[in-house]
Amino acid sequence: MPVNSMSQYTAAKGELREILGDRYVSDDPAIIASYSWVTANGNIMSTKQLYDTRPVAVTLPSTTEEVQAIVKVCRRHGLMFQASSTGHSSFATVHYNNVIGIDLRRMNHMEIDADNQMAIIEPYVTCQTLQAEAMRVGLTTHIVGAGWTHSPLASATSVWGIGISGNHTGTNQRNLLGWELVTPEGEIVRVGSCGSGDGWFAGEGPGPGLRGMLRGSAGALSGLGVFTRIGYKLHPWNGPPELEHKGPHPQIGVGLTDTMRFYHPVWKNWEGVTKAAYDLLKSSASTFIVRMPPDSIALTLTRTNQEFIEMVEADLLPPIAREENNHSWTLLTVSETPAEAQWRERVIHSIVDSTGGRMLDVDSEHVEVMSRNILTSCYIPRVYRLSPRTTLSSYGVYESFSHIPEIIPKTKKMMAPYKGKYKALEKGSEEEFWIWSNEGRQVWAENIIACDSDTGKSLADGLAFLLETIDDNQENPRGVEAFAVGPSVDLYHRNHNADQWMYKVKKTFDPEDMADGYYPNTKRTLVGAMWPLFTKIFKIFPLLRRLILRIGFVK
Repeated sequence: MPVNSMSQYTAAKGELREILGDRYVSDDPAIIASYSWVTANGNIMSTKQLYDTRPVAVTLPSTTEEVQAIVKVCRRHGLMFQASSTGHSSFATVHYNNVIGIDLRRMNHMEIDADNQMAIIEPYVTCQTLQAEAMRVGLTTHIVGAGWTHSPLASATSVWGIGISGNHTGTNQRNLLGWELVTPEGEIVRVGSCGSGDGWFAGEGPGPGLRGMLRGSAGALSGLGVFTRIGYKLHPWNGPPELEHKGPHPQIGVGLTDTMRFYHPVWKNWEGVTKAAYDLLKSSASTFIVRMPPDSIALTLTRTNQEFIEMVEADLLPPIAREENNHSWTLLTVSETPAEAQWRERVIHSIVDSTGGRMLDVDSEHVEVMSRNILTSCYIPRVYRLSPRTTLSSYGVYESFSHIPEIIPKTKKMMAPYKGKYKALEKGSEEEFWIWSNEGRQVWAENIIACDSDTGKSLADGLAFLLETIDDNQENPRGVEAFAVGPSVDLYHRNHNADQWMYKVKKTFDPEDMADGYYPNTKRTLVGAMWPLFTKIFKIFPLLRRLILRIGFVK
């Protein structure tokens, strides 16, 4: 910790406690430690450093005005601040030792406006809570891949993420309506209809829009201020007002009504998968459409890691989770009437047949488990349990479906030595692509990396593979690359001048770098300035990057 960080906090401590009360300001080492667990990104040059960067204190405000007061105290005493809601993954952690954590868990108020198909939510409203209440009035929400426990406010304003329902519910950067922000200068800004006191139904007014700048593709993850309340778009739900949960934990499924149907078609190649996707989207026959790799399906359908391993070794996996059936889509339809459900079924079967696919028979128990995970995105923790500390994500591509036959074989080729020769990544599927459809127009494709162990060598090689995929997408641009956040912006994303624009935004909204988050600071780092040269060197000497990363992780 810098020498002056504690003295700065000591001077601010009394003011913070006056604002919130003693109970909601803590510098207890045990409490602080619980806010320092990091799984990816952040300060990752050594495993020790992952856990050493901690906030000097944590605050728990309950109102926007209290958040504003905390930010102003930080400014007066030269402290940074970092806001978090549900704290999913490393993006809720701090990057420096002079940061006051702002934990927004007490701000969990929600109001559903069913007539206007929207909700007004605070940061700690989870998708689980919002979806349960919305379904009772014939509505539903978009749940990103983080799962049922994430904050839709965080996703809509500050954090990238796309979920299975994107074809039906749209993506969250467009589900954001009116919004309220505490700026790094300590001002409360309300934009859209709420700024005029006319409700939360619209996120913009006359003139240039701000939502694309503040959220964009990836979001600033607290780096441009603290979002405290938003209007949020909901979408029609034709299913039952409450899901019928079936089966014992952890294999919880949902019962399907006569207007809900599940399908798992497979094809011989990615060209067939792509052709069927275009036809399915054009017809609007499928409400939910997702592709999960065989390993991910197998992990979803097994109770424990041991059961998963035993089934793999004994070659007992069901057809839906077998490698030979990896060219697939998983579909779920939700209709208003049985007649509509029958129409959807006829259309889906026709499309599958005409594109050279076939339908797999799936056990009823597996249908129920898969359906629940489609509706709630709860399969993410099921899949990540295999390697919870060493699971990363790579090759995020947000573009046309036409890229599927290109990116998946390319990734298989790039992963092969890391799974075989280097033994850095988990055995299993030759690729680990999850694919979602969004708004009937675009595909989100994301390849999962599960390291073989949590040793420094394996972590370093896993990160080396991640950087190789980013290099490849920089050389052969395939639309919006997913990981344009935080430190990576300093290294990549220069093809479209994204880094320059993000620096300009940061300098305008937070010139003193008060807000800590995954957004570039006002000055480019030395490593960032030299990175184009480093990239050329790594291309000539590919083993050099792995060696440098190993030294950093193992030391």
